Amino acid sequence: MGLFSRTKTVDLFFVGCDGTDLDRGIYGFYLDVTNGQIVKKKFVKSLANPIAMRPFGRFMNITYRNGSGKDVDGGIWQYAMMDLQLGLAQRSPYQGKTYVDTIISPDGKMCYGIDYYNGEIVSSPIVKSKMTKIHLEGQLSSSSVDPIKQSESHPSSLCFTPDGKLVVTDLGGDEVLIYDFDEE
Repeated sequence: MGLFSRTKTVDLFFVGCDGTDLDRGIYGFYLDVTNGQIVKKKFVKSLANPIAMRPFGRFMNITYRNGSGKDVDGGIWQYAMMDLQLGLAQRSPYQGKTYVDTIISPDGKMCYGIDYYNGEIVSSPIVKSKMTKIHLEGQLSSSSVDPIKQSESHPSSLCFTPDGKLVVTDLGGDEVLIYDFDEE
C-alpha cells in the first residue's frame, strides 16, 4: 500500500508483431496483476519481422526474419530492456541466417540459437553481458521417418535440462537431441 493510495502491482511483457512497414515491430505492455488489465502500451517499430523473443535478466534476445537476403540481416539481436523501451545492445548476424529460437545457458555465459531452415545450431559467447560473434556449433542431418513429409532437419525449439544439457527438438528429424557442450 502506498502512502496516499493503493500501489499497483504490474508486470512487464513484450509481444512481437510480424506485419507490414506500419505495424511490424514489438509491443511493450504493463499488466496490472491485481485485475488483469493492460495499463500501458508502447510500440517499438522494427525494420524486420521479429520471429522469437527470449528475455534473460535485463536483456531480451530477439530473432528477425531476413527479408532482404543480405548477409548482414537476420541473426540474433540483443536489447537492453528499460521500462517499456528496448535499447539495441548488440546485433549479431551470421551469413544472413534466420533463427527461430534462442536461449541463454543457465550460467549466463553462452547464447544458443537454432536455424529451422538450414538445420543449424549456433552459439555466441556472452562477455560483459553482451553477445559476441556467432559460431556454428552443429549441422543437423536427420530426416523424418516419413521422408515425404520431411526430408531434412528442422530444429524448432530449445530448452535446458535441470542439469544444464541443451535440448533441441528437430521437427524434420522426428527426434529430440540432447547436447552437453561442457564435455567437448
